[in-house]
Amino acid sequence: MKPCRQSLSIVRTAGLLLAVLALCPPRMVAAAGPANSAPLGEARPLAVPVAPPQVEPEAEQPPTPGRPPSLDSAFDFGLDLGDAGKFLLDQKTGSGPAATEWKQRIDMARKQRMVGEFTFAFVNLQEVLDGPAEESLKKTALLEMATTQHKAGHFHEALKTCGMYRKRYPQDAGLPHVLLFQGLLMRELGAPQAALAKFHAVLSATLNLNLDKYDYYRKLVLLAQAQIADTLYSQGQLDEAAEKYTVLLRDESLHLKKSMVRYRLLLCLEGLDRQSDLVAQAKGFLESETDAPEAPHVRYLLSTALKKLGRNAESLAQVKALLAAAADQDDAVWKAWKQRTGNEIANQLYRDGDYFNALNLYLKLAEVEDALTWQLPVWYQIGLIHERLDSPPEAIKAYQKILDREGELTATSGPALTTLASMARWRRDFIQWKFEADKARIQLQQIPEAPARTASKQ
Repeated sequence: MKPCRQSLSIVRTAGLLLAVLALCPPRMVAAAGPANSAPLGEARPLAVPVAPPQVEPEAEQPPTPGRPPSLDSAFDFGLDLGDAGKFLLDQKTGSGPAATEWKQRIDMARKQRMVGEFTFAFVNLQEVLDGPAEESLKKTALLEMATTQHKAGHFHEALKTCGMYRKRYPQDAGLPHVLLFQGLLMRELGAPQAALAKFHAVLSATLNLNLDKYDYYRKLVLLAQAQIADTLYSQGQLDEAAEKYTVLLRDESLHLKKSMVRYRLLLCLEGLDRQSDLVAQAKGFLESETDAPEAPHVRYLLSTALKKLGRNAESLAQVKALLAAAADQDDAVWKAWKQRTGNEIANQLYRDGDYFNALNLYLKLAEVEDALTWQLPVWYQIGLIHERLDSPPEAIKAYQKILDREGELTATSGPALTTLASMARWRRDFIQWKFEADKARIQLQQIPEAPARTASKQ
């Protein structure tokens, strides 16, 4: 029996399909068939569950001591508190999130801010805020945006950015930090009362959240209290500021830089003309903070306070102590305060007629600096004192030292030094003329008078 034409067509098609399947790789065969089918002539394999690849979790960074675990890492970088941070002894920053594309943009923006390329920094930060970045990085970008706006002088925009942060993250653990930064911005904008309200809000926020168990918030509270006192001082409310500084000094926290607080208290006492209290506080400061950057100014305040109290010997001793201490200091600040303190006390001693102590101090001041602008006026004062002490030869020597350096004067030296040199020459010449005149007068007085002529006889 011959097969029909239709059966022959089916057989040919099946054979062609088998030939194609035999030539295909196994993966193509599996892909061509149904989802759970096996190749023809093969047993169906058992379904073995394939475990996902094991990915080792990234090691968690150890928390900063005293750092709240819920605080976002954004606060390790954003919101530069500037001079406000000087009231703390330890100022540390964390390592930040891992380097990703968005993190790299934030780092680039930070570097651009540091070199003053604010426009490019804004662009990079806005890309992070608008892009699909993680929320923690958006926090970092928002805080960095506020800091960049502050550095660029856009204080109002920085305030708006901080307000945006508070609106987006109303329960965020970093809100006290943002409030402190807003207070600093408002004070720079000339709104001290609004700044004080923000600083007090920092205290309220930490108390309401019961977060004082963390060192991080204790530091913020100390900074807020210090800024309240600083704001009162800048507004001339010295009594209230002195009271706030005194309260801070009673704090036993190890984070507070008490030398800075005591220094600000001394400034208040000087403004209040409380000289006795100033002397007591200044002596306490110098006993514990001999090498502090504020020490030369404190020594100046102490010497002037003692002078106002009529304790001239103690005042002069403080000036000499400053000159001796500053001899080991190369810092320009020490030299400046040394010159100012010594010059003011020496001038006051001269005005009070205490010429010997004034001369002793001026001679020490002449060794402080070799510059013409410093030495020539000092030597001129030394010459005047020798005139007062009726010592013309020593006065001439002092004025001559000025004239010996007259050749170093240039057109850029200014008219003051030129006039000073002319006055020194005039005084030297006058003293020499007067000295010679007095000498001649004395010699004339020593010549015996000729005997009187006898009247001629008439």
